[in-house]
Amino acid sequence: MNREPQPEHTETLSIAGIEPVDLLGRHDRNLRLIESRLPGRVVVRGDQVLLSGAAADVEELRRVFASLVALVRQQGALTEADVRYAIDARAHDEPAANLAGEPVVLSARRVPVVPKTFGQRDYLRAIETHDV
Repeated sequence: MNREPQPEHTETLSIAGIEPVDLLGRHDRNLRLIESRLPGRVVVRGDQVLLSGAAADVEELRRVFASLVALVRQQGALTEADVRYAIDARAHDEPAANLAGEPVVLSARRVPVVPKTFGQRDYLRAIETHDV
């Protein structure tokens, strides 16, 4: 059974207004993590990110990069953990940047608790809505 190769799809995203190192990480660590976890190709030239591959792969890359750009605009430089959360957020159909807007829960010692993952967010919501 011969499959016809899918046509190459490309999309260009602008990252104007943010420092590439904040998005891509030092020595492009964040970029390498994205390339290792998602299909498709990513090329960064100046303030442009070129995504290429099958249409579905490019759409996944676009969603992840859009989420990461929004996160950089909210909090500044990304960590590798932020990138992993953004990649894993695809299963939740919402951008990882939504976690940054979650309310902070204060403990008895007044230490702020902020969710870093969607599972933590769901757990904190359950704590707020259910008595022990």
